[in-house]
Parts: sequence; structure tokens; C-alpha cells
Amino acid sequence: MERFIASWRLQLMALRSESEAQKEWEAMRAAAPDLLAGLDHQIIPADIADRGTFYRLQIGPFASRGAANSRCNALKSAGFSCYYLAPEK
Repeated sequence: MERFIASWRLQLMALRSESEAQKEWEAMRAAAPDLLAGLDHQIIPADIADRGTFYRLQIGPFASRGAANSRCNALKSAGFSCYYLAPEK
């Protein structure tokens, strides 16, 4: 996971369970295989104060902010939501 978060990536959604996030990933891959081909996915737990744990569905890696933004725009055009995340150090 370290290599993944050390690169540009997209967050597609955050859900209440890891299994929900995995199901959504599989549904997205079936609906838009050309837009998601060659990308890895990670489901990253995040504890949010007073709200509990959410599971963030992220894809990548992307070589640059421009590449991530371009893919996000293509996904949005296909009816999905996303936003790009900068590499973590």
C-alpha cells in the first residue's frame, strides 16, 4: 500500500463497509472496463471522529496530477464521481 499512496491516485467513494467498497469496485469495472483497465485499487479504512470507520475506494497509480485529473474527467463523463489525491510522503 505504501507505493500506492506515494503516487497520484483517485478516490472514487467512501463507504461504510469494506465489502460494499469491493462490490462497488467490481460493478464499476464491469460498467467501464476501458476506463479502469490497468489500474490497481485499494480500499483504505479511515476513522472519522464521531462518524465511525469509512472505507475509501481509491485507484491508481498515476504518474502525474494531469494524468489523474484526465482520468477523473473521463470517469465523470461516464457518470462516476471522483477526485484526485496527491502523493503522501
